[in-house]
Amino acid sequence: MRSTSAAAGASSPSHTAARGPQLRRLRAVSAPPLRRPCRYEQFLKYTLPDLLLLRSKLRAAGCRCNLVTLLRHPLLQHLSWHRHFVNERVPLCFWNSPHDCQSRMSMALACHGGPSVRPLTRDHRTAVQAMWDAFDLVGMTEHFDSFLVLLADLAGLQRPFYRIQLGTAETTAAREATRRWSARTCASLTADPPQALLEYIRKRMAATAKAAAGFRARKGKGDSRGPAGMMDCAGYGPCELPAGSTTQYSWFERDQCDAVTAEAVLSRLCGRIASDEPLYLTARERFEQRRRAAGEMQPRCGRDAVRDAVRDAVRCSRDTASVRDAARDAAGPRSAES
Repeated sequence: MRSTSAAAGASSPSHTAARGPQLRRLRAVSAPPLRRPCRYEQFLKYTLPDLLLLRSKLRAAGCRCNLVTLLRHPLLQHLSWHRHFVNERVPLCFWNSPHDCQSRMSMALACHGGPSVRPLTRDHRTAVQAMWDAFDLVGMTEHFDSFLVLLADLAGLQRPFYRIQLGTAETTAAREATRRWSARTCASLTADPPQALLEYIRKRMAATAKAAAGFRARKGKGDSRGPAGMMDCAGYGPCELPAGSTTQYSWFERDQCDAVTAEAVLSRLCGRIASDEPLYLTARERFEQRRRAAGEMQPRCGRDAVRDAVRDAVRCSRDTASVRDAARDAAGPRSAES
């Protein structure tokens, strides 16, 4: 499982492996978000146990196998979801995001159909926490470099190196600012908003307002079932308009949008991450502890470590097929509901 991410307020740095010795037969499997409806009960009942069983079988065969994911600050997750899936349909000035989008997607639940998306329950939160507890590494996109070092250690790569292609002074400063404010709670952020976060929200507000104005002018349609050119408050809302919250198709009014402040958008977003925030903060504290512990450890490097990692990878590649079959047999037949 994997959560994609980027640093707030700046382009995401592109990391590429530099030339050098390669570890052969290393396998990395990424599970993208599901594109079809799936109840979280099915995911927790079948998919997660399958992952845990496969890990145990591979480890029993002498292979390195780790479950790894990346989380990002829920405010950034929601802003990213708006940018990629909503944008001109409902500009950020009027948009009220779905509840707990990051946690929902981690359980194969959708965030589309905003008005019908209900807040997660305590059982949902417990399930997500139990899932992250079972993973070997839950990283933070705000500390991507540290995540790569810890991931390399899990994979047996004791001398990893890479280069940042977009590591300018501006993007570096933006990442550092994000690392600082993303350690704070929403209560703290709304009480004393950092300028870096407000500027990023204003930037996104301006871009989506321009897109919404163009959508109205050209009478865009997209996947909306409503009248051409209107905001899709029914499918991607609710829309928070001056007259109140609505799930009805509405016209975009630029003057009303311009009257909305970044502080108001921040407060609105913070009201939609009741489960995402504590789950993220718990994972982040554990990640910080792991970073500190790793920093105190003497790094293992040299030919012996590389040789052992290569030997493990070769043995794993031979055993993968038999382990996969054993895992399928142990899981048994699936019921009709799966």
